[in-house]
Amino acid sequence: MDSKITVLLLVAASLVGSATGRAAPDATAAVSADTARDPIVTTCPGSAVEYELGDAQNLAYVQRDRLDSVDVQLRRRGSRLDGRIKRLRVELELNDGQIVGVFGDRSISLRTERLRGQLRIDGMFGARAIALTLDPQALLGEVGLCRFSLAQRRGSYVGHVFCGGDPLRVRLTIPVSLAARGDVELAAMLTSLLVA
Repeated sequence: MDSKITVLLLVAASLVGSATGRAAPDATAAVSADTARDPIVTTCPGSAVEYELGDAQNLAYVQRDRLDSVDVQLRRRGSRLDGRIKRLRVELELNDGQIVGVFGDRSISLRTERLRGQLRIDGMFGARAIALTLDPQALLGEVGLCRFSLAQRRGSYVGHVFCGGDPLRVRLTIPVSLAARGDVELAAMLTSLLVA
């Protein structure tokens, strides 16, 4: 995206926040052309991804060049995201519609595509097959052996994940600071959190 357009979007977001008396989205986060033209996710204010799985609650903080949680630490360096998921090293190269890299000693190969108002994420993340569909109303699909069925409710994605036993209740809240990123970076960070 042209740097002048990025600056204008950041200034506009800042002015809207000032005019409404509400905090503007993190002005240091990159704003993608995809997100500016057609939001692909339902968001909440702030910079923390909230992820509840059963009784466990996890927070992941999204800043300009990083995502940090107990289980996932990613740092952005140019078109790369490097860090750890649990105790395994992860290296992701983000390209147009593609995410490639390594997770531990296994490869990552994901394809992202926007189709009919949905973001589709397909491929392999280490040993786990990924087939996810995300839009403002739902997050559906599979991460390895687990099947997610989440619907938008009051600013969060709420539903269940089925991993072979009893279904677990899930609530996922995506902040503006994550949604404002391009589709490929959003897909890489979200998939990393779901794999953890």
